[in-house]
Amino acid sequence: MTIELDYELTAPVRGAQVVFELWNELGTCVLCSTDFDTDPGRFFSEKKVGRYRTRCRVPTDFLRPGTYSLSLSASVPNVKFLA
Repeated sequence: MTIELDYELTAPVRGAQVVFELWNELGTCVLCSTDFDTDPGRFFSEKKVGRYRTRCRVPTDFLRPGTYSLSLSASVPNVKFLA
């Protein structure tokens, strides 16, 4: 399974990250991933104005049968919440 998010920045942002959280029906977070996971060096880079796509891949055998919910957020860690 691949979760994709397209988003647009209307102003440059340094250190912005997108967070994917997958929750089971008991309210337990079973997966938390950011777009920094594959490239932590991007934490200090600036994202310029423009359109972006970020992806989170979940192995097919990772989840047990059940109901899950997805939450998405964007922030500059320890600085500000973006969305």
